[in-house]
Amino acid sequence: MSDFVVKARDFRFIERLWKNWSPGFDPGADYFEELKLCLRSSMPAPLEHYRALASLKVTREMREIVAAGPIVVPTMCLHGERDGCILPGMADDQEEHFSALFEMVRLADAGHFLHLERPAEVNAAILRWFDAHR
Repeated sequence: MSDFVVKARDFRFIERLWKNWSPGFDPGADYFEELKLCLRSSMPAPLEHYRALASLKVTREMREIVAAGPIVVPTMCLHGERDGCILPGMADDQEEHFSALFEMVRLADAGHFLHLERPAEVNAAILRWFDAHR
């Protein structure tokens, strides 16, 4: 994605992403103004993560990780059932890649930005996880 497209029309592209990634969630105009200020001062750095994901090097490294065998670190995955970025079906069957404990927590009526949309439920799930696995 080009920096120009992202910045055009006062970051309209970012607002569209938010609506698609977290349908029905509105963090408010003040939040978007703060986000745009942050983006204006940090571009193009916020895009580098997404560019790297599309690189052949990262694709090769991801294949190597999967081929190396099961993940041995206990993991909890939080996922919104209305996530328009990483579709809920993409999170199915992850446990097959783990030899350690794996727990999937799906939050109904939540999209991509769980920590903003459902902070109490996200915090409760994380605290429960740590309490159970000390």
